[in-house]
Amino acid sequence: MTVRVDLAVIGGGPAGQKGAIQGAKAGKRVVVVDRLGMLGGACLNQGTVPSKTLRAAILDMTDYIQAEYFGNTSAPPGDISIDDLKLRVNKVIEDQNRVLTQQNESNDIVTSFGAARFADARTIEVLDEAQVVTETIEAERILIATRSICPKREISSSTPTSFSN
Repeated sequence: MTVRVDLAVIGGGPAGQKGAIQGAKAGKRVVVVDRLGMLGGACLNQGTVPSKTLRAAILDMTDYIQAEYFGNTSAPPGDISIDDLKLRVNKVIEDQNRVLTQQNESNDIVTSFGAARFADARTIEVLDEAQVVTETIEAERILIATRSICPKREISSSTPTSFSN
């Protein structure tokens, strides 16, 4: 199946989502391609949001914040299981993903899940997990908004630990 659009966005994370919505608000036909199968990118599904939600859940479930506020030095942790924590993290991810999906739908943005690869300068093929092309997208413009990966560098005893003038 071939889809023709004005703007194809590769990556459904924060940058891709903003670009897609801007394109749609400008009256363009937009499709977002994301390989994770959920909008929000690594920020929502794998990194920042899950880790901060986990931290907040632990503080909430142990009453740590309230204990400190009222002068207690420690609060009993209670019976908190990994399943309790996972439930809270998954709920936040699902709720946020639902909001992003609704934003796309309300802006007439089509979403396609799978890995994207260029067939040519204006054509993207969407691949499933078996690397089979499931969809072809022809676009006037293509926005690449995929995650960036910082290069790893060795840290040794001679690596500066502060950056003052």
